[in-house]
Amino acid sequence: YSAQKLIGHSDKHHPRKSKFICRVCGFFNRRKNSLKTHMQQEHIQSATLFECDECSYNTKKKQSLHSHKRTAHGERNLSCNICGNNYATLASLYVHKKSH
Repeated sequence: YSAQKLIGHSDKHHPRKSKFICRVCGFFNRRKNSLKTHMQQEHIQSATLFECDECSYNTKKKQSLHSHKRTAHGERNLSCNICGNNYATLASLYVHKKSH
C-alpha cells in the first residue's frame, strides 16, 4: 500500500484520527505529539542526533539513547540464579534464562 492510499482510507473511514497522519509517508498515531516527534525524527533533515558520551553510538530517538546507555554502559545488577551472569534489564535476563 502507498502512503496516499493509507491517507485516503484514513480520511474516509477514520476522519477523527486523520489529522494525526503523516502526509509524507502515512505514519498513523492517535496523539498529536507522536506525529510531531515522527516528523522531526523521520522527515526533517536537520533532526537532532542524540549521541552517547561513552562510545560512538548515535540515534534520532532520545529513548533509544537511554536504552543504549542502560544496556551498554549501565550497571548490570540483575543476576541469573542459575549461572550468575549479570544483566542490565529484566528483559535481557528473561531472554538469557530461556537458554538454560
